[in-house]
Amino acid sequence: MTIVGIETSHGVCSVGISSETRTEERTLRGANIHSEHVLTLLQELTSVEEIDAVAVSMGPGSFTGIR
Repeated sequence: MTIVGIETSHGVCSVGISSETRTEERTLRGANIHSEHVLTLLQELTSVEEIDAVAVSMGPGSFTGIR
């Protein structure tokens, strides 16, 4: 199972992936950059076809469209 975690509730935009064979993360720091970069970070880690589940933080945050 491949799980993607997305954190956008603070000044850090972070996307991580965890599966049976790998764990990886991409992070950017900056205010109000999340909507510009979160999908690019996700694409650097995996393809949509590989994702089985998505975990997101409760917020608040600048990229509220994912909640």
